Amino acid sequence: MENNSDTLIVYLILAHGEPALLSKLIGALEHDNVRFFVHVDAKSDISQFKTNALLKYKVTFITDRVKVYWGGFSMVEATLHLMEAAINDVPDFAYAVLLSGVHYPIKSNDYILNRLKDPNVEYLQYAKVTEVGCEFKINAFCFNDFKLFNPRTTYSTNHKLNILARIPGKLVNLLFRQLVPLVYKRKLKGGIVSYAGANWWALTKPCVQHVLKYVEENNHYKKYFRFATQPDETFFHTIICNSNFNLANQHITLGSMTGSSATNSRYSQLRGLSLTFTKCSSNGSPKILDESDSPNICKEANYFDFPQLFARKFDVERSSRLLRLIDDYRSKHRN
Repeated sequence: MENNSDTLIVYLILAHGEPALLSKLIGALEHDNVRFFVHVDAKSDISQFKTNALLKYKVTFITDRVKVYWGGFSMVEATLHLMEAAINDVPDFAYAVLLSGVHYPIKSNDYILNRLKDPNVEYLQYAKVTEVGCEFKINAFCFNDFKLFNPRTTYSTNHKLNILARIPGKLVNLLFRQLVPLVYKRKLKGGIVSYAGANWWALTKPCVQHVLKYVEENNHYKKYFRFATQPDETFFHTIICNSNFNLANQHITLGSMTGSSATNSRYSQLRGLSLTFTKCSSNGSPKILDESDSPNICKEANYFDFPQLFARKFDVERSSRLLRLIDDYRSKHRN
């Protein structure tokens, strides 16, 4: 194992629920060469996350919090705040790794640090929006940051009431995502090519600086994406993929992988590399992982011949057995 003294990772964590899992995540990733920056959704009680168990770790809960809504620009805004905090507080980091509060590492900390020893490669999964049928994420209007118009708004624990509450959002979504673009399509300025992909990435410090500088110098870009659909899956990708940064596995598509389930799907043209293992449920949303997923996780699960380092999505109760298996796996395979 090489000396990791020159490798410093900053984990940027977007949390909104599961405070116990956040504590477990940070405890699992704690290492002398890492720092944590956490954004807690402004709709959540931050006191539930600031537990005594986390006080011994190098954790910064950023104070510039926003209310995060599914599919809204608020997710991008929270991520930008995390990136700014990392740049201001840790000027010498090698990688910034974006995670959610329901991620968990599937490799040991030494292994993760060793695999991220090359600070000249950006780990990002991406494709042109035209290649994956996601043009609507760029050319349609979206108002998901307005609770009334968000198609996944939750007002109550009563399922039937939530179905009724989401009707306005679904109607607005239908109108501005599918009907309005038939007569008017929004376009980004400057003729840049639009990209989309998985919203969990690992970027080098120069790349993070480039993103922040681009946003600062191009105010129109931020304004444009404020009303885009699921901009966390396009905002960063479009900036980075129109730059000269070296992207991991940029010449390999997901569909070209032997045994890939995406061979005949619209995602077959995705390139690059995601360091997060996810599994989708029947409705396309991330599945909560459980013990049945251990064969895919607790082994050398390669993705583009590069082991994935994290997995998502976990639940403290439903994933409890799997989390124990992962902890045991990590302790046995420290290198």
